[in-house]
Amino acid sequence: QGDPEPPQIKEEQEEVCSSREGEQLVLKQETDTFTLSQTERKIHGDAASKTNTTPKTKGKTSTTNSERNPKKKNENTDERSALHTGPNPKSRRYMCHDCGKSFSLFNNLKVHMRIHTGEKPFQCSHCGRTFVHQSILKRHVKTHTGEKPVQCSICGKSFAQIAELTKHTRTHTGEKPYVCSACGKTFSCGASMKRHSRIHSGEKPYACRFCGWEFTDSSSLKYHLRVHTGEKPYECPGCGKRFTLSGTLTKHIRTHTGERPYKCNTCGSGFAQKPDLTTHIRIHTGERPFKCSVCGEAFISNAKRKIHMRVHTDVH
Repeated sequence: QGDPEPPQIKEEQEEVCSSREGEQLVLKQETDTFTLSQTERKIHGDAASKTNTTPKTKGKTSTTNSERNPKKKNENTDERSALHTGPNPKSRRYMCHDCGKSFSLFNNLKVHMRIHTGEKPFQCSHCGRTFVHQSILKRHVKTHTGEKPVQCSICGKSFAQIAELTKHTRTHTGEKPYVCSACGKTFSCGASMKRHSRIHSGEKPYACRFCGWEFTDSSSLKYHLRVHTGEKPYECPGCGKRFTLSGTLTKHIRTHTGERPYKCNTCGSGFAQKPDLTTHIRIHTGERPFKCSVCGEAFISNAKRKIHMRVHTDVH
């Protein structure tokens, strides 16, 4: 019941990486705003403190409620956060009671709490999708407007987000900074490594609401759902045939153009699809990874193994 076109999923999943990496870049951008907000509160707080101070009575200075109980205001603001004050004001930390992570600015804690509460207060006016940060919403809107202000200095390709450009640049440099701790495989994208790690853990957190089939990532689930809905959003401009995945359309178009971009380094044969090249190379290397469970005969592809299995299963 899984997605009938699994080879194409990997290609499209890669496109998701940049947006997820982009979310990781947000906190630093918003920290400057938070710092200003915190400073403004301090200035207004000092002014209010001076205004509310009453004259001395019986030789003693009256104190405000916040001075008598410095933790009260913070506890009322968010009962799940705690204020830790050291001898130096700079050592003040705001701690999340859900996970224990601490922050130097209360607004950073406030934004962090959305991870636990699921709050996404910023909504796209085009599609209704909601976001944790306003800066993520701004980047998302560019997918509707088509704005791509960031350009690769090597090939000139344009992108909507800096994070997308950073990931794209690695296709030129070959950099793969993300390493799987279980098997050592490297990745150019943090989200790709996270998905890969679920192969080792067996985790499949995304379930289909129609059939219950489970997936390691949301992209695979998204494409699988089209099996049930019948949605085929990608149309061939040459013949009008429609496809579930853009990668499948790209490969189909090569049947019209005759393009064979995948070349064998040994004999020069060309192929329209990379898996076909991989299978072909086994002719030269002698590798036969697919074995018959009945007689042990090995084959260069699973398709050939399945054809062979009919020898054992067909009734004559």
